[in-house]
Amino acid sequence: MLKRFTNACVKLVDKYLPDPFLFAIVLTVVCYVLAVVFTGNSPLDVLAAWGDFKNGIWNLLKFSMQTSMIVVFGSALAKTKAFTKLINKVASYATTNTKAIIIITVFSGIISWLNYGLGLICGALLGKAIAK
Repeated sequence: MLKRFTNACVKLVDKYLPDPFLFAIVLTVVCYVLAVVFTGNSPLDVLAAWGDFKNGIWNLLKFSMQTSMIVVFGSALAKTKAFTKLINKVASYATTNTKAIIIITVFSGIISWLNYGLGLICGALLGKAIAK
């Protein structure tokens, strides 16, 4: 019964939910219009700032590289012996589903204060450890 309900929901979403690319285009247009309205710049100035390949794209590349390195190094740190022991110790306290949800949320939140890449990976590893 649950499988039929889930399949019906999937068919409904597939039929009526637009493609994610359409959301990206609509949000880009909305941001462009809001930038023109609220910054006081002309439409051409906003378009020039958005398409500034001399400075803009390389600053974005710098940021994306920094972000990816945070996640990669967080993943490497989360898989060390010390964090594995910590994750297994914390996972042992999750005796019910409710406790598991609370423990994963609090643990991931605390670790994310240290490093958000580490928090993402530790939360997933803790969930995996609790599932075992």
